[in-house]
Amino acid sequence: QAELFYVTPPDEEELQKIRRFLCGKYGKKEVQFILASAPELIGGFLLRTENVEYDYSLKSRLEELFGI
Repeated sequence: QAELFYVTPPDEEELQKIRRFLCGKYGKKEVQFILASAPELIGGFLLRTENVEYDYSLKSRLEELFGI
């Protein structure tokens, strides 16, 4: 199971790419997504699974860039 937070809802192709990544990384055959809108991310997405967070949001990139 994975939580996917987004600004723009992912299409099926994007979900399939994330699903393939997670299945390969964790040796699973299937992934169930919990999808949630998160406009505060500004852009991109945040993925949480197995106590690991993959942050591909614009908000985190800006924070890194400006040291916020």
